[in-house]
Amino acid sequence: MLYPRIGSSSRLSLLAFVSVLLVAMVSACFGAPSQDLQQRVDQINAAIKAKGARWTARPTGVSHLEGSKLCGWKRDGESITSLTQISPALPLEDTDPLPAFFDWRNKDGHDWTTRIQDQGGCGSCYVFATCAVSEGAMKVQGGIDGWQASPDFSEQFLMSCAGFDCAGGSTTGVYNYLRDSGAPPDSCFPYTANDDQPCSDRCSDWESRISKIFGWGRVNDTDTPTIEQIKRAIITYGPVSTGFDVYTDFMSYSGGVYEHTWGELE
Repeated sequence: MLYPRIGSSSRLSLLAFVSVLLVAMVSACFGAPSQDLQQRVDQINAAIKAKGARWTARPTGVSHLEGSKLCGWKRDGESITSLTQISPALPLEDTDPLPAFFDWRNKDGHDWTTRIQDQGGCGSCYVFATCAVSEGAMKVQGGIDGWQASPDFSEQFLMSCAGFDCAGGSTTGVYNYLRDSGAPPDSCFPYTANDDQPCSDRCSDWESRISKIFGWGRVNDTDTPTIEQIKRAIITYGPVSTGFDVYTDFMSYSGGVYEHTWGELE
């Protein structure tokens, strides 16, 4: 579980503290079975009803895709033993009770999150998750008056110029790159869901438009923080990116509180 400490190397002047956003989800999965889409959704909804689960399935824009086209988080890349450049986990205050409700999309009457984007048929979820967490934290830290200066990191730049691709990877690598080298905004290099897009297609003034994060760290020093620790990290320190294993039924998720009810691990 990761959170960034956000800063800037160019046009942003932001506070050097970690702020709270919502969880950015990335996923680890492989291929999806081939079967009639509506029949699959009917089977999923029947399984949901039988289990008494609290979510619904329907044909979605990704129901027909193979899981490998979307799910690119590589769990092995997040192993603590493989990390040498992470910030130490910060202590979490465990004496105050957690609030019954917390949503950065409506905090103090404002939406502190950044726009939802479509990764297309590309396993770049780990890039999008890292960028979304970093962008949101900079928005929170900049305050309402600084919203217009909030960055919109170019995922395509990271893929075309930094070596990340549709085959998947770890968020740690992207965090390290945003910390050490930074990236220009999306307007400099719009997303095409194509990791063969040449780096030369970036804007000509990209170097003057680079923004960086100060650093990042873990919620705690284990591979599996508790749910309460994750919640406290979101509220206390800032954005968190996390991953989960995707089953076939999740590709048709349409609403509610998801739990696995049908299908195999993708």
